[in-house]
Amino acid sequence: MSLRQFIQSKLEEITDIDVGTELPDDMLVDNQVYFSYLLQTSFNDSDFDKNYTYDVTIIGYLKLKSSVDIDSLSVIDNAQKKLKNKLKEINFKASFNDVSIIDNIRKVQVTAHARYNEINNGIL
Repeated sequence: MSLRQFIQSKLEEITDIDVGTELPDDMLVDNQVYFSYLLQTSFNDSDFDKNYTYDVTIIGYLKLKSSVDIDSLSVIDNAQKKLKNKLKEINFKASFNDVSIIDNIRKVQVTAHARYNEINNGIL
Protein backbone atom coordinates (compact mmCIF):
# COMPACT_ATOMS: atom_id res chain seq x y z
CA MET A 1 0.00 0.00 0.00
CA SER A 2 1.39 3.39 -0.94
CA LEU A 3 1.77 6.24 1.53
CA ARG A 4 -1.11 8.11 -0.13
CA GLN A 5 -3.42 5.08 0.05
CA PHE A 6 -2.49 4.51 3.69
CA ILE A 7 -3.28 8.10 4.68
CA GLN A 8 -6.54 8.11 2.70
CA SER A 9 -7.71 4.84 4.25
CA LYS A 10 -6.96 6.11 7.75
CA LEU A 11 -8.77 9.41 7.16
CA GLU A 12 -11.81 7.57 5.77
CA GLU A 13 -12.15 5.84 9.15
CA ILE A 14 -13.33 9.14 10.65
CA THR A 15 -17.08 9.14 11.06
CA ASP A 16 -19.14 12.21 10.13
CA ILE A 17 -16.46 13.68 7.82
CA ASP A 18 -16.58 13.27 4.06
CA VAL A 19 -12.92 12.86 3.04
CA GLY A 20 -12.19 13.30 -0.65
CA THR A 21 -11.48 15.69 -3.44
CA GLU A 22 -12.00 19.43 -3.21
CA LEU A 23 -15.61 20.49 -3.74
CA PRO A 24 -16.56 24.03 -4.75
CA ASP A 25 -18.44 25.90 -2.04
CA ASP A 26 -21.68 25.95 -4.04
CA MET A 27 -21.70 22.12 -4.13
CA LEU A 28 -21.49 21.63 -0.35
CA VAL A 29 -24.48 20.04 1.35
CA ASP A 30 -25.90 21.76 4.43
CA ASN A 31 -24.62 20.45 7.78
CA GLN A 32 -22.10 18.04 6.22
CA VAL A 33 -18.40 18.34 7.14
CA TYR A 34 -15.87 17.86 4.34
CA PHE A 35 -12.11 17.41 4.42
CA SER A 36 -10.06 17.72 1.24
CA TYR A 37 -6.29 17.73 1.17
CA LEU A 38 -3.12 17.60 -0.88
CA LEU A 39 -0.10 15.50 0.00
CA GLN A 40 3.42 16.88 -0.37
CA THR A 41 6.58 14.80 0.01
CA SER A 42 10.06 16.33 0.05
CA PHE A 43 13.39 14.51 0.16
CA ASN A 44 15.07 14.83 3.55
CA ASP A 45 17.91 12.33 3.77
CA SER A 46 19.25 8.96 2.57
CA ASP A 47 21.53 6.25 3.88
CA PHE A 48 24.32 4.25 2.22
CA ASP A 49 21.78 1.78 0.81
CA LYS A 50 19.86 4.63 -0.83
CA ASN A 51 16.88 4.33 1.46
CA TYR A 52 15.22 7.72 1.51
CA THR A 53 13.57 9.66 4.28
CA TYR A 54 10.93 12.23 3.29
CA ASP A 55 9.23 15.12 5.00
CA VAL A 56 5.52 14.61 4.41
CA THR A 57 2.99 17.44 4.61
CA ILE A 58 -0.78 17.30 4.44
CA ILE A 59 -2.36 20.61 3.47
CA GLY A 60 -6.14 20.66 3.48
CA TYR A 61 -9.39 22.27 4.49
CA LEU A 62 -12.20 21.27 6.79
CA LYS A 63 -15.42 22.81 5.44
CA LEU A 64 -18.92 23.07 6.81
CA LYS A 65 -21.91 24.70 5.16
CA SER A 66 -24.18 25.34 8.11
CA SER A 67 -27.87 26.01 8.37
CA VAL A 68 -29.49 28.03 11.14
CA ASP A 69 -30.68 24.94 13.01
CA ILE A 70 -27.21 23.68 14.06
CA ASP A 71 -24.40 24.99 16.22
CA SER A 72 -21.70 25.27 13.54
CA LEU A 73 -18.95 25.96 16.09
CA SER A 74 -19.69 22.75 17.93
CA VAL A 75 -19.88 20.71 14.73
CA ILE A 76 -16.64 22.05 13.23
CA ASP A 77 -14.80 21.80 16.58
CA ASN A 78 -15.91 18.18 16.96
CA ALA A 79 -14.75 17.39 13.39
CA GLN A 80 -11.42 19.14 14.07
CA LYS A 81 -10.93 17.06 17.21
CA LYS A 82 -11.65 13.80 15.34
CA LEU A 83 -9.28 14.77 12.54
CA LYS A 84 -6.55 15.78 15.01
CA ASN A 85 -6.85 12.46 16.85
CA LYS A 86 -6.69 10.44 13.61
CA LEU A 87 -3.64 12.38 12.40
CA LYS A 88 -2.00 11.90 15.79
CA GLU A 89 -2.71 8.16 15.53
CA ILE A 90 -0.62 7.98 12.35
CA ASN A 91 2.14 10.23 13.78
CA PHE A 92 1.29 13.54 12.09
CA LYS A 93 1.63 16.79 14.01
CA ALA A 94 -1.28 19.01 13.00
CA SER A 95 -2.02 22.73 13.07
CA PHE A 96 -5.43 24.31 12.50
CA ASN A 97 -6.20 27.81 11.32
CA ASP A 98 -9.68 29.35 10.94
CA VAL A 99 -9.76 30.79 7.45
CA SER A 100 -13.19 32.18 6.75
CA ILE A 101 -16.87 32.26 7.57
CA ILE A 102 -18.54 33.50 4.40
CA ASP A 103 -22.08 32.64 3.23
CA ASN A 104 -22.53 30.24 6.17
CA ILE A 105 -19.48 28.24 5.09
CA ARG A 106 -16.90 27.77 7.80
CA LYS A 107 -13.37 26.79 6.64
CA VAL A 108 -10.46 25.62 8.74
CA GLN A 109 -7.05 25.17 7.14
CA VAL A 110 -5.22 22.03 8.26
CA THR A 111 -1.47 21.56 7.99
CA ALA A 112 0.09 18.35 9.28
CA HIS A 113 3.73 17.24 9.22
CA ALA A 114 5.50 13.90 9.60
CA ARG A 115 8.59 12.10 8.41
CA TYR A 116 8.34 8.97 6.22
CA ASN A 117 11.09 6.36 6.11
CA GLU A 118 11.43 3.97 3.14
CA ILE A 119 13.30 1.35 5.17
CA ASN A 120 10.27 0.29 7.16
CA ASN A 121 7.57 2.21 5.25
CA GLY A 122 6.86 3.96 8.53
CA ILE A 123 5.69 7.42 9.46
CA LEU A 124 7.89 8.84 12.18
